[in-house]
Amino acid sequence: FDVAKNAGEGFEAGAALVAEALLQSPHFLYRIEKETGGNGGFRTVDDWEMASRLSFFLWGTTPDDALLTAARQGELVDANKLQVHVQRLLAD
Repeated sequence: FDVAKNAGEGFEAGAALVAEALLQSPHFLYRIEKETGGNGGFRTVDDWEMASRLSFFLWGTTPDDALLTAARQGELVDANKLQVHVQRLLAD
């Protein structure tokens, strides 16, 4: 807000700058799962996380029943089965 205030702008301009900064932040744009252990490394996503990522990325909403079933059965860690689900989501 200080940038807008110092430039003679009002509250709305300051709020717009905050919203702009938020929307450009990689922490807002990307979901990155970090290892919960002490080493700070990254980890492979599990089936449930993959189902969520695919659905939100390709459909913009929660996973459907078929994707949840695939996650429950552990299919989304298999590259071939994952490709089948990706193709299904893209074809919709």
